[in-house]
Amino acid sequence: MSDDRTEEPTAKKREKFREDGRVPSSRDVGAVMLCAVVLVAASVFGAPIAREAFGLMIRSLRRIGDVHGDPQGMLTEAGADAGAAIGVVALGGSTVLLVCAAAIGVAQTGGLWSGKLVGFKLDRLGLIKGLQRAFASGDALTQLGMTIAKAAAIGTVLWVVLVDEIDRLPGLLNVAPDVALDTIGALLVRIAMAALAVTAMLAAADWFLSFRKLSADLRMTKQEVKDELKQQEGDPLVRQRMRARMRQIGRNRMLAAVRTASVVIVNPTHYAVALAYDPKTGGAPKLVAKGIDHLAAKIREEARKHQIPIVANPPVARAIHAAGKVGREIPAELFEVVARVLAYVYRMTRWRNAA
Repeated sequence: MSDDRTEEPTAKKREKFREDGRVPSSRDVGAVMLCAVVLVAASVFGAPIAREAFGLMIRSLRRIGDVHGDPQGMLTEAGADAGAAIGVVALGGSTVLLVCAAAIGVAQTGGLWSGKLVGFKLDRLGLIKGLQRAFASGDALTQLGMTIAKAAAIGTVLWVVLVDEIDRLPGLLNVAPDVALDTIGALLVRIAMAALAVTAMLAAADWFLSFRKLSADLRMTKQEVKDELKQQEGDPLVRQRMRARMRQIGRNRMLAAVRTASVVIVNPTHYAVALAYDPKTGGAPKLVAKGIDHLAAKIREEARKHQIPIVANPPVARAIHAAGKVGREIPAELFEVVARVLAYVYRMTRWRNAA
């Protein structure tokens, strides 16, 4: 992992990891929880099931030994009873284990299902490449260490529990079968509980290592964050060109509207505003174009091309340019001065027409 991965992951990268099925998880956690379910079930139902099985065996043997009955029929009936009992226990246990396994998977991954985890990839078939990937990432060494630790821990637990009980086991041959079963069952439960406790600690450590590795893989470099921001919002150069293009389109549309103006008021060189007014429809004059310097020259050029009157009035031109918005009526405070300009234009137009 490169030291320059100092940035927190973005929401997009987190989502991509989740889509790829990369979430903190540990198979050992699921195994421990399943073993805990089995242990609890065995503690609650183990003794009754064992007694019932033992009783079934005794009854079956008695039926088989009944010389007054049909031996073959008795054997078939005993086998059917035993098969039915075993089937019920196996079906019920398998159903419970499947439900628990599904619930544990949902708890670890939040219900995530990713087909990428089970998808076939041809490059995974290469033994050498697979070993190189495993040892290069350190995952194989970590898993090997966890496996050795689990084996050592479980072996230690077995030794600690059995060292005090090993001398008592031969004595079970001299007690009643049900007492022997209870004693052996209690011993197995002790062994299982101790092994489960140790394995649970190792599973928690395995999950923590998985979480830590995933957190390290999620971190990003500053350049990766910038690149992702560009992908989401677009390249700044492209955005700049697009804005320039939109401004150009707006200017062209505005210059095209100059032909509808009633008058163009100028500074006379730096500012130019074009106003449209129709006495028949009423309302205030509308600002159809405005600009300074180069754009003002373009507005004057369009006005001359379409024979729109041009009036030089610097204060009014500056005021309209500062307060007016293209496509809207001029502000109310400018009505009077603009009315005088329009009246002047109309007088000049009538005078020219009369001449």
